[in-house]
Amino acid sequence: MKINFFLVFLLSVWFINQARGQQPAHFILGENQFKGVQIYDMIQDNEDYFYFATNEGIIHYDFISFTKLETKEARSNAFFNLVKNKKGTIFFNNLNNQIFKIENKTCELVFTLPERFSSNIINLTCNNLGQLIIACKGILLISEEGKLLNELESPYVFNSSYQLSDGSWMFPVANDTSLLLYDNKIFHRAELLLNGAKSSRAFGVLNFFRFLDSLYAVDLSNNKFYAFDELRLSLREINVGNFLNSSTNARVYITGDQIWSASSISGINFSNHTLPQEFSVLFKDYFISDVYRDREGNILMGTFDKGVIVIPDLSVPDVIDPFHSDPMISLFAAGKNEIYMGSNSGFFKMYQNYQIQTISSTHKKPIEGVYGDVESDFIIYDDEKIKCYNRKTKEIYSFSNASLKDVCFINHEAMYIGTNIGVYKAKLGTHARFSIEHIPDFKTRVYSLAYDKTNEILYISSASGLLKFHQNKVEKILYQNHDIYSEKICVDGETLYVLSRQHGILTVNSQVQISPFVFKTLSREEQIKHIQFYNHSIITSTNTGLYQFDLKGNIVRQFHTAFGFATKKIYEYSIAENTLWVSHSGGVQEIGLNTYIQKRKQLPLD
Repeated sequence: MKINFFLVFLLSVWFINQARGQQPAHFILGENQFKGVQIYDMIQDNEDYFYFATNEGIIHYDFISFTKLETKEARSNAFFNLVKNKKGTIFFNNLNNQIFKIENKTCELVFTLPERFSSNIINLTCNNLGQLIIACKGILLISEEGKLLNELESPYVFNSSYQLSDGSWMFPVANDTSLLLYDNKIFHRAELLLNGAKSSRAFGVLNFFRFLDSLYAVDLSNNKFYAFDELRLSLREINVGNFLNSSTNARVYITGDQIWSASSISGINFSNHTLPQEFSVLFKDYFISDVYRDREGNILMGTFDKGVIVIPDLSVPDVIDPFHSDPMISLFAAGKNEIYMGSNSGFFKMYQNYQIQTISSTHKKPIEGVYGDVESDFIIYDDEKIKCYNRKTKEIYSFSNASLKDVCFINHEAMYIGTNIGVYKAKLGTHARFSIEHIPDFKTRVYSLAYDKTNEILYISSASGLLKFHQNKVEKILYQNHDIYSEKICVDGETLYVLSRQHGILTVNSQVQISPFVFKTLSREEQIKHIQFYNHSIITSTNTGLYQFDLKGNIVRQFHTAFGFATKKIYEYSIAENTLWVSHSGGVQEIGLNTYIQKRKQLPLD
């Protein structure tokens, strides 16, 4: 059942401030294609393709492109009320009393309301026989081909329809206390009661719906919420606080166990698994014009001018902070709720217990790396000088003017530090603050370090190639008698992974046996930027996304599409206590790695 909320709601608007709730992870579909377009309604056909009713016509989306369908006989191009019958035929209407249908991606005019049925409110719904019921100034029943099957002319406007459990249809009269019932091809009137008795005041524009296995109604024009007893045809008002009061005329949407109430200006109220006495306010930067749950479980929100908000999973939180003016380009997670971040303008920050605080800020240079170990109290970073932050004592001290390139920890207090002038070995402590020595065999620029703790082997990716440092001896590692140059290396147990543009991805064991490694299903255009290891899997960032693979290179999941940052640039990520923290151009986001993610078709991007 569809009701044209906009013809009720756009009569007047007002503004009520609400607090923003924590938004779920999301992305925007059709941001460019819907620029300047008002989306009124959305629906899927039986092939799972999408149709959007807009002020500029019907838009079809086939997961590849957006196409405007031709509506030759339309007197106006603003369309509303997309509904589908059991066969898959889609119906919709415009404000000129024309009813259209979509079959085989083609629009066709099937019916025009007679003048005596004309109304500024039109409601469409389909019955179990695939026929279309039109509620307006009267009731019309037409076949799929547009043949008039039954009608009831009336001086009253019927703004919505609902099928009762006995199979009969109910049509509330707008601004009245009566109902029209339709059963066995016969219409008859009945009184709509309030608390079991005749109401002393007229109801406004009622919309009936089922939510959490109970029947409810919302008075769209008076912003009242009711429980509905269909046996007695009686309403009982329910207190839902300010859930409906952010809009002059209520617009309520149901998506399974969720209930939504859109604002007249921007944002939407949201309640999950409960009647909305307490609720969150989401997406205050958007005017929400429609809410739709597709067959894959995605929540789609139509907007005016800004495309379609797509929420793959409501339980996945959005970023802790968008950091719009100063993105966090480096990150280390010391625990599930303790992360350290370096910003583009030189701020060193900590996020802990849901609070963000600045530890230091020099504004001298971007902090391109933040390094730590979950067993250590020390965090290493570079904001013009290489510095150490002690997580316990909160002290900061610097120990080199070199440019920091990478850090790998030997144990909780010792580490190797790669710089633009070679490798240092440092030992840090609470009392004797630190000791540091330059390893004389390495005086070249370092790109990346990796340490095999089992065999006490240090690997160095440098301007001189790939080197192995073991028992104070340096060995150059060659592949097919050529030097290996890599911007990033990483160790998993006793295996070194080398990201090389020249040779692709290589694995090297402690005996320097080298094998190529392939991440399957990645396109040739995708370049591996970084890898980390988690629970016998590999998490890798590329120039286009963030993925999880098994140890054979088979893809497990795509984080960027599943968690709503597919259009964002990924700066860094870090793993601690089954939690993946990602810093991207949309902010810093938390992802639970042991959370079951339902496998379903994701909406691809533009």
